[in-house]
Amino acid sequence: MAGNISGPSGSNAANILLNHDFSNDLNSWHLNCCNGYVISSKAGDQSVNLMDSDCNYAVITDRNECWQGLEQDITDRISIGSAYTVSAFVGVSGLSQDSADVKATLKLEYHDSATNYLFIGRYTFFHNFITSIF
Repeated sequence: MAGNISGPSGSNAANILLNHDFSNDLNSWHLNCCNGYVISSKAGDQSVNLMDSDCNYAVITDRNECWQGLEQDITDRISIGSAYTVSAFVGVSGLSQDSADVKATLKLEYHDSATNYLFIGRYTFFHNFITSIF
C-alpha cells in the first residue's frame, strides 16, 4: 500500500504510511472491528494468488460491515497545500456472492466534531482476484 506526497513543487517525498509494506507485521495499523494477520508471499500459500512474489500482505478476516478493515492515523504526516496519491493492491477471496465492492475512504476527525468520511474510490471484484486500485 502506498501513499506518496507531492509538494507544491511537484517533487515526491517519503511514503506517509508507516509500515506500508507490512514488513513489521501489523505495527502502525489498527484493525477496526475485524481480525487480521500478515502473510509473506514466500510462505507458499497456494490459496492466495499474490501479485508480487516478494512481498508481505495483510489478510483481514471476520468483517461483517463494509466499513470494517485496516486503519492508520496519518494526521501528523500530512500538510495543507500538499497533494497525495494513494494506491493499494487489494484482493477478495471466499466470496459468497458473485461480486464484492471494495471501497477506500478517508476518515476525518476534528477535535470534538462528528466523524465524517470522504469517499476516495471503489472497485468491484468478480470471483477471487487481486488488482491494483485507486
